[in-house]
Amino acid sequence: SLSRDVPLYFRVAAYNRAGVGPFTTFATTVTGASPRALPTRGGALVVSGTGLAEASINIGGRACPVESSSADGRELRCLSPPGAGARADLVVISPAAGGGPTRVVYEGFFSYRRPVVSSVVPSKVSPGANITIFGSDFGAADPALQAGLSIAVGVSVGGADVCARVTKISDAEIRCLTSERLQSGGGVGT
Repeated sequence: SLSRDVPLYFRVAAYNRAGVGPFTTFATTVTGASPRALPTRGGALVVSGTGLAEASINIGGRACPVESSSADGRELRCLSPPGAGARADLVVISPAAGGGPTRVVYEGFFSYRRPVVSSVVPSKVSPGANITIFGSDFGAADPALQAGLSIAVGVSVGGADVCARVTKISDAEIRCLTSERLQSGGGVGT
């Protein structure tokens, strides 16, 4: 949970021809991240704590490119990639002197919003007709996301699929061609 400080400790020692100096420990803490859910098109995520000036962020195994960090290392702002699904891991990666990076994983911390249907036009259709579904968080123009949504998003009447072929998916709209098996004049429910 990000409700408490999570320390990361770095041990750094300087050396020269005279030998190795004493180790110095630097602590990085993560005290919060906001928001916990973003639109499927992605968006800004802010991670707060201390010692974050050189850290990077991953969400669900995908990079969240850092857009800015505060000069005092207390805040990072990254732009999350488009995605779908719930309970993705948030990973904070901090550089460690003299070794590989230190990773802190917050399992299942981050989610993308669920798709919401606001309307379907037209409400009555014939077989082979075009239908448009309006709403939000259907996904961005990300081919991988569209492939997942075209399988996961379904429109049905009485258990029968209405959409035979999805022709467009954007964040706010899905267009499809209705199934030839659809009964003529059938109503579409959301």
